[in-house]
Order: sequence, then C-alpha cells, then structure tokens
Amino acid sequence: MIMKYKGRKIIYDDYQALQSVIELINKKLRVSDELKLTDCNIVIRDNRITELSIYDRGLTSIPEVLNKLTGLEIIGLQCNKISEISGLDGLIKLSGLFLGGNNINPNDSKIRELMNKGVTVYI
Repeated sequence: MIMKYKGRKIIYDDYQALQSVIELINKKLRVSDELKLTDCNIVIRDNRITELSIYDRGLTSIPEVLNKLTGLEIIGLQCNKISEISGLDGLIKLSGLFLGGNNINPNDSKIRELMNKGVTVYI
C-alpha cells in the first residue's frame, strides 16, 4: 500500500515508522531532495525513505523504530545525547552514519562492527 507524506508517496511500512519517529521527536520531518544534517528531514526515493536526519532533538539512544526503515542508506543523528550504538542491525543498505555532537566512544566495538560491514561512521 502506498501512502502520502507531504505530497510524496511512500510505502505503508515506511509511513508507519515515520509516524513513530515524528511522535518520538515531537517534530514533523521535512522532505528534501538532499539530506541536510543540521535539520530534521528525510529523503524519499522510489517510495522508500532512504535518508533521515534527526538533528538536536535530545535523543539519548538510537530509536529502535529506525530498524523498520529497511531502505535507509544514510542516517544523521548529530547533536543529540546518544552514548551507545544499537538497533541498526536490520539496516542492510546502511552506508553512512553521522553521530557528531553525541557522547559516543570512538573505540566502541559497534562502530568497528559497522565499519567492517562497509558503513562509514562519522563521529
């Protein structure tokens, strides 16, 4: 089933996950053609959310609901309060993770694990 978010078509599962993200951060996400890491926004390609940025919303952990967005290639979670990386195991298309401005230990084993899978991690 195809839904619409801000005039853009997305598959139902992505729409449901997006609604959960919006509730969690208490802010609607803009739809952009290009990801802006200093904003809360998404990029939609082929009816899938492929890029997402949640900037400066006080997150203390990576939202588990992101695992439901299986088309995600790039995630920006900059300037939050995240101290541990978890909940990204189901994102097989993930290629970039932006975590600058958080409390992440650069030697965290999860970072090495992601990098070994080909994900570029920016801290």
